[in-house]
Amino acid sequence: MTFSGRKFTISVVIPTHNRAAILPRAVESVLAQKRRPDEILVIDDGSTDNTADVLSAYRPAVTLIEKPRGGVSSARNVGVGQSKCDFIAFLDSDDFWHEDHLLTMEEALRGTEGGAWLYFSDLRLSVARGGGTIWDRSGFAIDASYDLRRDGAEWLLLPRQPMMIPASVVQRDAYLAVGGSDERFVCRGDTHLFFKLGLGGPICAVAGLAGEATSDEQDSLTQAFADSNQTYLDCTVWLYADVLERMDGRDPAQRRIVARRLASGYWDLARSAGGRAPLRSCRQLVRALRHDPSLLPVRLRNLSRRWARSIVAVSSADTSAE
Repeated sequence: MTFSGRKFTISVVIPTHNRAAILPRAVESVLAQKRRPDEILVIDDGSTDNTADVLSAYRPAVTLIEKPRGGVSSARNVGVGQSKCDFIAFLDSDDFWHEDHLLTMEEALRGTEGGAWLYFSDLRLSVARGGGTIWDRSGFAIDASYDLRRDGAEWLLLPRQPMMIPASVVQRDAYLAVGGSDERFVCRGDTHLFFKLGLGGPICAVAGLAGEATSDEQDSLTQAFADSNQTYLDCTVWLYADVLERMDGRDPAQRRIVARRLASGYWDLARSAGGRAPLRSCRQLVRALRHDPSLLPVRLRNLSRRWARSIVAVSSADTSAE
């Protein structure tokens, strides 16, 4: 879709579940925007608290959509489906925006005539999340107020993606065209969505801080699915297997990056299975080597270094005890 010569409409979609205590901060940061959104949709994903009562104070500016519990991806999909606007600005209910976020995004939308499927700004991370900003931690920067790329693969394949959902604005038609957020992903769904939108599609980086990602969430996927968690490992493999399939015919160097990440995912699954399920562990190891044969010596070298450090530490402790 082209938007040359006409006004853009922007909807804000906020999924929430049992966050009545902190939801007002997110909603009020939206209402305080210098560029007011054209609609605000809060998707209540099966809350059992007083979310509806809390939101009643913000009507009619805020529309509440209630649905059975289905997860954050499901809630976002419902919100986008119900929206009547050209672009969707996502905000999580535990985060908040600075007052100029949507104004900054609109300026980039106008400057690019709405030509990107995904627009993303920087986002400050709370101290509990490691502090700093996502762009700093990704080693990412742009030289202008915005930078449009016709293919976002280079940015998406950085060691750490510089985009996060609360600092993102997505073209609604593009979101629907790629199938929205894949509801099978209990975690890592945001990363998967960014790949679907920007791998071969136009994306735009927009200078400035959108707001802050806090550590106030009550149902944190970050906490629930740590790196060693089986669900996280499974989702990582699903993620990169799907992305690799989407990269048929693309640059071989980019395919190798994804293949290596997929191999690492299989390696982690093999290590997780360990002695509990030796056959499954062997199968995952074979898959890892099939996608990246060079991974084994690298992982073994790193493992031997960890063992050596452990031996030195134990020896030092024994010496100190004598």
